[in-house]
Amino acid sequence: MRVSSYAVARPAYGDRNSSSTTNSYLATVGPHGFTVRWTQTIAAGKKCLVETGQSRIRRTSAATVLGDVVTEMIVNSGSTQIYVLNGFLYNLAVGAMDRVYLSTVFTLFAGEQFTATTVDLSTGGVNEIILSSKGTNYDA
Repeated sequence: MRVSSYAVARPAYGDRNSSSTTNSYLATVGPHGFTVRWTQTIAAGKKCLVETGQSRIRRTSAATVLGDVVTEMIVNSGSTQIYVLNGFLYNLAVGAMDRVYLSTVFTLFAGEQFTATTVDLSTGGVNEIILSSKGTNYDA
């Protein structure tokens, strides 16, 4: 919709060609190095309102040698990285869990990337990892 007068208010973001967007990763994994699990890049002329997100790590079998298990959600904006969520588990007990939720709603702009990563520095053992987010894409 073209606004030809400043007397007319701009439509709310939900009325500007909006669509729902989700990112999700769920797997049971063993030790691994730094790994990107999903990436969302905002298209030209668009914005994305990230409404919710979560990380969950649950140990399903004990490691031989305990190491850090870390999940992250990162906003890459130009040369700057902003860590918006960090999950961390350092526990050998089967069933031990770390659950973290995004603490705020934020907007991603054209060209920015929203990325989820994991790393497990243990020797042996397996963890179930969930990384997910939900947002609304709309015209800028």
